[in-house]
Formats: sequence, structure tokens, C-alpha cells
Amino acid sequence: MSSTFLVPPLTELRQRLSAKWQTFPNDVLPLPVAEMDFPLAEPVAAALHQAIRRSDTGYAAPTADLAKAVAGYALRTWDWDIGPDGVHTVADVGIGILETLRRIVAPGDKVVISPPVYEPFSWWVQEVGAHVVEAPLTEAPSADGIARGPRLDLDALERAFTDGARAYLLCSPHNPLDLVHPREDLAALAELAEKYGVFVLADEIHAPLVLAGAQFVPFLSVSQEARRWGFSFLSASKGWNLAGLKAATITPPTRHRSGTSSVCRLTASTAPGTWG
Repeated sequence: MSSTFLVPPLTELRQRLSAKWQTFPNDVLPLPVAEMDFPLAEPVAAALHQAIRRSDTGYAAPTADLAKAVAGYALRTWDWDIGPDGVHTVADVGIGILETLRRIVAPGDKVVISPPVYEPFSWWVQEVGAHVVEAPLTEAPSADGIARGPRLDLDALERAFTDGARAYLLCSPHNPLDLVHPREDLAALAELAEKYGVFVLADEIHAPLVLAGAQFVPFLSVSQEARRWGFSFLSASKGWNLAGLKAATITPPTRHRSGTSSVCRLTASTAPGTWG
């Protein structure tokens, strides 16, 4: 298969009905919108064509197919053995994070973010009535004394956690910036979460897009502490340009994996679309 990806001409792109191509005037190239302009992967397009031929546009049935696909991908790609029973479906990562926040924080609680970071993080915290606490990224050198660009400021995070934070929104890989968090930083974050009782909600939506030479590490894979306090949110929407199909997954902490957990039950009211 050819590794060359061709972008359709502007005249064709402007016929698309997505927000990227319908929000701005024709003399604007809408680069801030996180959609790719490449054609859909052929297997994805074929599956959608088959669904149209079946008139398969009804409500999504409860099925383990997506959970099995995500668990299989995680094992093959990151050597992360989730197990499909630990994966729950939701319409998209944003809804998953927002609805999880509703269930684990109360109005007035503190939720930490690490700017510069994806702007909706602060919107979601404010929507649930919580307070945004900032622990910005740092340029501090790593343990071996070598500066490697931005990284999590673990000292700032500990200060925020000590001050009573209830949750932390981790962007991994970090958006914006070309930051793929190293395993040692994620493990240290998990230790802080355990020490101070802080939930870590890991937005890992860009995980399939890391460049050659970088190694994405799922937060829940780094330690038992991470699995006790961490949520992972994944979707094919960025890696395969499927945002409009509405499908994502949540892998909750081990303490929330029973069928009676409110976090698991939230997927019943925020279900993905059939095509997703």
C-alpha cells in the first residue's frame, strides 16, 4: 500500500459539512480545527458504505465490539492489557470527561490542569461548578540533569494536590506541544494521586498519532496506583479523522469497574452513534 497521502483540492474540501469547512469564510484556511483533510481510510469508508446500503442508521445497540477492538489495539500497540471488561463506551472523549467530573467532584471542588493545554479542559471544569487550579508545564531538567523541553511540573502538582484538589486533567500526549509524557513522570504523578487521593482523568485521544521515535505510555499501565486513581479516555476520532461518527471509550479505575458504578452507568445516557 502506498504511504503517500493526498489532500483533496480546496474546492472539494469546502463541500464538506463539518465545522472546519462551514464555520469560516472561504478566504480562511481553518487550521485551528482538529480535523484532518486526508480521505478516509478505505476500510472505514467501506464499512460506512455497507451501513448505508443496509439503511443501518438506528440507535446503537449495546455491544462489546468496540471494547474488544480498543482492548486489542491497546495490547498490540502499547502492550497494555486492559481486558474488554474494563472498557466502556461513550459518545466522545469530551462528554466522557465532563460526565465523569460530574460524578467525582462537587461544586466548589478544585480540579487541576497544566497549561498551555487544550482549552475545553477549563470549560468542562467550570461547567460542573468546580474551580480551575493551574499547575503549568515546566522547562525543568529531568532527573539526569538534561533539559528535554516542557514536562509536567511535579512540584507544582504536589502543591495543588496538597491544597485539596479533587481531580487532575492529564492531557497525554499533551495538546498543544510535542510532549509525550515519559513513563517516569506518569509513575510519579500516580504516586502523588495515591498520596493525596486525587483522581487523574487522562485524555489520551492523540495516542495513535505519536511520531516515530516517541513512545506513548498509557497512564493506567504505569502502576497499581495509576489503576486505582486513573481514568483513560480514548477514541479513534483524531487518529482516523472520525470525530463526526461519535464513539469513544472510558477505562475507569479498578474501584469503579463494577456494573453498579455511576461512572460505568453514565454510558447508558451518553451512548455512541451506530456508525462510530
